[in-house]
Amino acid sequence: MNFLGRWIAALAIGALCATPAFAQQTLPQGAVVKGTLAQALTSKNVNVGDQFTLTNVASQDGSVTGATVYGHVAAVQRASMGRKAEIQLAYDRIQFADGTSTDVRGSTISMYEKRHPNNAVKDVVGAVGGMVIGNIIGKWTGMPTNLGGGLGAAGGFIVAHNVQENFTVPTGTTVAMRLSQPVVRPQANQ
Repeated sequence: MNFLGRWIAALAIGALCATPAFAQQTLPQGAVVKGTLAQALTSKNVNVGDQFTLTNVASQDGSVTGATVYGHVAAVQRASMGRKAEIQLAYDRIQFADGTSTDVRGSTISMYEKRHPNNAVKDVVGAVGGMVIGNIIGKWTGMPTNLGGGLGAAGGFIVAHNVQENFTVPTGTTVAMRLSQPVVRPQANQ
């Protein structure tokens, strides 16, 4: 190899060795990031595909702060008889504080949801209502009143106890997401 060839090879090796100083920052698979929900999500009204935003997103290790995550509702189950309400979120993009963005994928590991309690008052009202209806039906069919009332009370309690309620995830809720794949932070344009 001549002098010029050695010089070019030395420059190439030097450039490769210097590259880690300019390497892109990466959040590894399994890293947890947390952000604040910018809008409320209600299981009664939200639809698959509806967009949501997490603001003030930060990683647990502090390497990412002030980011924004954009996502959409992947699945929704409205509350019904014996079925609990559910909202599943999908994460699409993360925009870093410097304005760069890239794809992001992960799963929700915590999210506060405001549920109306499935309390004893609802169960008692259901039982009393069932007892009244059971007494009326018992009188019409000729069965003893107490038997109709007892059956109605049991049925009313079961129905009231199994009625599930929708819930709301309020604006300002902290949502934590575990990354299902690494996130490589792009270089900012300079």
